[in-house]
Amino acid sequence: MNELKIAIFELNGDTLATDVLCIKEIVKYQNIEVLEDVPLYFEGFFDYRGYMVPIINLNAKFRFGKSEATKKTKIIITITNDEYIGFVVNDVKSILNIYENEVENMPDIAHRQGKNFLKKVIKKDNDIIAILDIKQILTKDEVEFVYKLRETYLKNKIN
Repeated sequence: MNELKIAIFELNGDTLATDVLCIKEIVKYQNIEVLEDVPLYFEGFFDYRGYMVPIINLNAKFRFGKSEATKKTKIIITITNDEYIGFVVNDVKSILNIYENEVENMPDIAHRQGKNFLKKVIKKDNDIIAILDIKQILTKDEVEFVYKLRETYLKNKIN
């Protein structure tokens, strides 16, 4: 039976998950360089080993409301199209191994509503947890936008 390793995380009381193969690293929330006049979901930039990573607040992106950072707040660092992107979550609860028989496909309604990042669901201990394809959360236009912001930010920082 095939296993899948997932990271379980929390967004304002909701429990979600993503495949750990999509994750480069999970780091504590720290030192975000905030920009003004940007979409609410765009938190700013984080210096990740000398690379300015755009940071997306998933609570704001999913319209769960923006929450203040706490000691439990984490940044999930991913690589999308050979570029780093960080996603702020309230907490990463655990890393779990799950089996194929615990996973179900996402109902078609999620895809019809344009939520292609919702891939599967798991039923674990009377809970239903959506498994997200974290690399699909941002649209192509949003990815281009955050990288143009980074280019502008870096040019202004140098000058």
